[in-house]
This record gives sequence, structure tokens and C-alpha cells, in this order.
Amino acid sequence: EGRRKGLGLWMLGRPEEAVAQLAAYEGDDVASFTRAHALLHLERAKEALPIFKRLSDAYPDATRPRAGALEAQFELDLAASDDP
Repeated sequence: EGRRKGLGLWMLGRPEEAVAQLAAYEGDDVASFTRAHALLHLERAKEALPIFKRLSDAYPDATRPRAGALEAQFELDLAASDDP
């Protein structure tokens, strides 16, 4: 029930609550994927990147975790650049 609540919170556009709710389900890949997306939405790419990388390693043929990792890395690189 807790995992479903976290997924529902994400679907309702409540990413902060979803991140908190899904933190307890680190071993669940669907919950982790959703939590990583919520973290990206909250501009917390540094926290999202390792989750996406773990999922990319676990599912090398799946494009979504890899795309999430690329997006998170892009956001980190953008934040670190000197360009406005």
C-alpha cells in the first residue's frame, strides 16, 4: 500500500511527497524509477543520478533508465557550467 501511495502522489503532481513516500522502497525498481523522476522534477539531479545508473545497470536493454541518467547528468553538467 505504501508503494502505491507513493506512485499515486507522483501521478497527482506531488513530487515532494512522492519522494518521501517512495524512499522506503529502494529495492523496488518501479518505486525507485518513479522516485528518481520525482527527484529530477524537484531539481535534485545529484540524488536521481545514482538511482538511474543502478537501474540502467540492472536493465541494460531498457532505454528509460538510461535516458533518465543522461538527463540527470545533463542537469548536473549544466548547473556546473559557467554559462547562464
